[in-house]
Amino acid sequence: MQKLDLEEFATFGEHDAMRVKGYWVRSGFPQKHMDHAKSVHQGTDPQCPWQATYKYMRGKLGDQGSLFILAGKRGTGKTQMTACLGRLFALNLVPVKYYRAADIYTQIRSTFDGDGSELDILKQMAGNLGSWANPKSSDAPRLLVIDELHDRGGSDWEGRVLNQVVDARYGANLDTILITNDRKEELVNKIGPSIISRADETGGIIECRWDSFRSP
Repeated sequence: MQKLDLEEFATFGEHDAMRVKGYWVRSGFPQKHMDHAKSVHQGTDPQCPWQATYKYMRGKLGDQGSLFILAGKRGTGKTQMTACLGRLFALNLVPVKYYRAADIYTQIRSTFDGDGSELDILKQMAGNLGSWANPKSSDAPRLLVIDELHDRGGSDWEGRVLNQVVDARYGANLDTILITNDRKEELVNKIGPSIISRADETGGIIECRWDSFRSP
């Protein structure tokens, strides 16, 4: 899989600029975060923890598939950070997708009455989910962000779905970022040791302890 250049902002012709806009519009990020993704970090002290974390993740993503877990209190700019990173993927003309965890489970549950296929929903997020799936035809996003994991019900079924998505993306060298307001020491019980191990191997668990990102 080709390594992405997330350091530079390319200049596009009209056709490619429209393609970038298409990837960005379809990404699913909250509109507020999309509106601020280009400029939110430009006036930030490069030594501040938010900016340092952003640059570190930018340097790891877009290569061999990293899994990051952003954990910690509300208001530290975790979702905004992923929107800024997601925009760089769109600029590279590759799909990027944002979901809230609860929305994933709601979509899958809607298939239980015969309305669509659970497998199709999972393939949209994870790509190759076994020998029956063709990864070459998958439109799985190069970067997948799953937010608000703290709002999960904590059932075994939810845990299996999350593991299935993360493991499939790990095997396909696709980047994944999980966001939760849980504390780092709670993650093994909340997310599970398998996902923690994947994060330790390929990306990292980052506890966002800095002051509120929304503060002036």
